[in-house]
Amino acid sequence: MKIGILNLVGVTVVACLCACSSAPDADTYKPVIDKADLSVKPEKLAGKIDVYDSMARSVKYNIDATYPALKEKVYFKLNENPRQIVNNILKMKEPSQNPLYDSLRALDFSIAYAMANLSDNEEFISENLKAKSAQSLALAAIKAHKDALFASKKIKEIDRQIRRLQSDIKILNDKQDRIGVLNSEDEAYKKGLEVIVFKLSEIRKNLENDLVNYRQLVKTDDAKIDFEGRNFYELDNLDAKLTVEDFRKTAFKNRKEFEIQKELTKKYTYNQISQILRSEYPQVERLEINGYDAEKPVYLRELQQRAEFQANYLVDKVWQYKNAPNEDAKKQLRLQAFEEMATAVLTQNEVAYNVVMRADIDYEEMVKQIDGLKKNIAQSAKKRNLDSTQKIDLLEQKIILLKEEQQASQILAEKAVAIRAMYFYAGFNPFSAKLYEGKIKDISSNLKVGFNKDAVEMLAQAQAPQTAVLVEDNDWAKKENWLEELLENPKPTEKKTIAPVQPKGNFEPYKGAEFDKRTIMQLGSYRYKENADLDWKMLKELYPDLRKYNPVVERANVGGKPMYRLIVQQKNGGLMEMCNKLRADKVECLLR
Repeated sequence: MKIGILNLVGVTVVACLCACSSAPDADTYKPVIDKADLSVKPEKLAGKIDVYDSMARSVKYNIDATYPALKEKVYFKLNENPRQIVNNILKMKEPSQNPLYDSLRALDFSIAYAMANLSDNEEFISENLKAKSAQSLALAAIKAHKDALFASKKIKEIDRQIRRLQSDIKILNDKQDRIGVLNSEDEAYKKGLEVIVFKLSEIRKNLENDLVNYRQLVKTDDAKIDFEGRNFYELDNLDAKLTVEDFRKTAFKNRKEFEIQKELTKKYTYNQISQILRSEYPQVERLEINGYDAEKPVYLRELQQRAEFQANYLVDKVWQYKNAPNEDAKKQLRLQAFEEMATAVLTQNEVAYNVVMRADIDYEEMVKQIDGLKKNIAQSAKKRNLDSTQKIDLLEQKIILLKEEQQASQILAEKAVAIRAMYFYAGFNPFSAKLYEGKIKDISSNLKVGFNKDAVEMLAQAQAPQTAVLVEDNDWAKKENWLEELLENPKPTEKKTIAPVQPKGNFEPYKGAEFDKRTIMQLGSYRYKENADLDWKMLKELYPDLRKYNPVVERANVGGKPMYRLIVQQKNGGLMEMCNKLRADKVECLLR
């Protein structure tokens, strides 16, 4: 399945920050790029401008406007429910865009909102919101630089092509002036050329907008910009040794949000936070058992749903904490909100990692399309004596090729943004108040050194390559109802040497009429009833066919502890087809 990741200003950017110096639109929370502030006196561009220069200019010349905009938006206001902002962010969907981007934006806002309102340390809050603002501006600059680089090259090609086509149109117009009327073939050809010129002009206009947006972001009015495009290597490559877990553990160690623990009555370990995530969001356990796979639509949908639930639940908890009626309630809600924020940070790293993986998949597919189209164009161009219709068809193919090349460039730009964002999510931050005060060349140089240092540090902390090791026999975890079986009959630990493999689970389809006669379809077992309700809400969104059923949450005592089973009952059976559909997507389903 292809999920595009196009038309994005910044993958991890808090929605009000991903452009430049202006505040967000109140209704859509989309950024608005204003003209350069006249009070700012930017340095003149000098020589080739690389992506680090672009980041340096974006941060230096916009931080003083962007930071107050973020600060104003995330501080608690009695009459402004933050859930509405999250919902507005989630409405910023584009059909061709990977939906995980919306999840990242929502998590970005909710985590910033939580950090700003769970801490009582104003200096801590200001310092970290300013760092987040700088990171967001840097990410926007990466995308803008790559888009402007592509635009600067293609505008020249389009101008040459338009001039040639206009010359052909002029020849036909001159012919019409001489003889009074064109024959039907010439008339059709002339109209076809005019349509092609119009389409090229529209593409050129959009590319010119990319250059205008870039100039506004980096604060320059130079008509000619000499872009350097080779220095993306450090930004668009993710070392294969690094895993989601590497980024999560590094985030727990480095992210400033976890320092709020110093103000709480309770301290947490990484394992405790991970366990809270699993217990509060049952999809996590299911995905871990089945194996993560960015190519599986069901995995992406469940990850997206979970991230969006977490973004909403997090701002809700913070909102409740700020409105708590007494100190005892505030203490309890503050801890709950911190736990939600901590688990949201772990999910944020997982989402960003999969954005990068998805970008690789999308780029490979786009390259295949481009190569195939180039081959068709080359074959058509070799043919002699093309008639007017064939000539227009060839020009139309070239326009499609231009659009696909632009999409490929955008995918690479967004991948570079996503990779750099992952290091920010892991807690690496090269920005400081002192850095902003320097000259552009010094800021640029420090960013390059700092980003390379981040990559080296991550690799040093990465998990060692897996080899055959002595492990516990956990085949029980691949079975249906594994959780209930484990609580009722704890398995003795057996040791055996195996090569590490990803567990696939047992999701073979039911076969035979006897299974279709069964009247109960069990969709999951949970430690908490709330998780059963949450899972049903998610499942019926992913599988609309489930909406015709009325779910029941039945309680059972297993090993002396309460368990909650999400079931659907149908008196005459007929549940096998639906159950097999779920099992094909590696969703737990048991007929009984």
